[in-house]
Amino acid sequence: MTKYFLILISGLLISVKTYAQTNISLQKAIETAISNNYDIRIVRNEQQILSQTATAGNAGMLPKVDLGLTQSNSLTDSKQKFSTGAESDKTGAAAHNLNAYAQLNWTVFDGFKMFATYNKLKEIEAAGESTVRMQIEQTTSQVIAAYYNIVKQKALLTAIDSSLKISQTKEEVARAKFQTGIYSKVEWLQAQVDLNEGRANYKRQLVAIDNAKVALNKLLAQDVTTDIDVLDNFSFGEAGEYNQLLSKLTTSNSELVRADRYTKIAGLTVKEYQSLRYPVIGLNGSYSLTNSNSQSGLILESRSKGINYGFTVTYNLFNGFNTSHAIKNARLDYENSKISFDQLKNSIEGDLLISWKNFKSLLEIAQMEEQNSDMASETVRLALDRYRNGTISELQLKDIQQSYLLSQSNYISAAYDAKIAETSLLQISGNLIK
Repeated sequence: MTKYFLILISGLLISVKTYAQTNISLQKAIETAISNNYDIRIVRNEQQILSQTATAGNAGMLPKVDLGLTQSNSLTDSKQKFSTGAESDKTGAAAHNLNAYAQLNWTVFDGFKMFATYNKLKEIEAAGESTVRMQIEQTTSQVIAAYYNIVKQKALLTAIDSSLKISQTKEEVARAKFQTGIYSKVEWLQAQVDLNEGRANYKRQLVAIDNAKVALNKLLAQDVTTDIDVLDNFSFGEAGEYNQLLSKLTTSNSELVRADRYTKIAGLTVKEYQSLRYPVIGLNGSYSLTNSNSQSGLILESRSKGINYGFTVTYNLFNGFNTSHAIKNARLDYENSKISFDQLKNSIEGDLLISWKNFKSLLEIAQMEEQNSDMASETVRLALDRYRNGTISELQLKDIQQSYLLSQSNYISAAYDAKIAETSLLQISGNLIK
């Protein structure tokens, strides 16, 4: 009775676990990561800061308007004698003064610096957008690797399970032959050792699957205890022609696009320094209102209001050649930026070629390993029949079993490596996300 009760409870637990499992496709996993991943959320917030900074006001193109209000009060004791002989003696004489103003300052010409600065801020904003895309690509690449790692570990579990069934068959046959006196107990015990080893490997693989699921949950920024299950198997797309990928690299690779933005930023910095050689023209205007009254003194009450306006022109005649030096240094920075871009472009072109060749080669290897695994599966099926009939020994079957497990493992690993190579190629060529 207890035995059947335990079996029933185990079945219910398995059913609950299966029901609670969340099946997730690769596309859904990527979408979830793009929405939730912590690193992506951080760079998006940083990008919003850059967007809010890239304004005409920050570039100095808009006027500055200030409002001010000042009020002062005083109590004064005074004693005065005038030349006419009159005297004034006041205690606690109150005085009030109110001053309100509106002031405008507007730089209307600064040697075109404001336009260079505005364009520079826009380029910085665009570079930030490339940084966001790079982070999304990096996270997507990590999600793909983590997702297919689960696929890989589950496939290995299937292979181990098939090998375990072979060990179970060997143990059953060895036990039956021992009981009939055909085998000695040594063969039966060895079969039991092999069976227990297979069971241990199966449990280890279950742990590997659980660990792979935790890794994916972390990338998706969700509860690490979420029991997810993958839907996809290994599948591959077309690599494309290398020359075609190379021709679009400058405009599709996020790292190159960002580097190009920084090169443009360096060029605009040169223009900012060149503007120092021009005069600066500004307009100014103000409106003021003043009201004051006093209980002592010659003027008891005074009011005034009015508008002031004008312009300023400033021009630096000499500052110790600092402007010339600053322009030269900015040009050198610009030149270095172009050199760095060319260096990065050369490096990424090399990475693209390596990734393209690597993917093509690993895909061919995976296809060959798949053929080997199919032949090994057929070999095992035939060997099991011959083992049951007694035409091959337990040792021969064990060798075939190990060869089968190795061929399955080689194929699964080769398929995973090819998938990672494909992901790297898509990332470098700028085709990982659309």
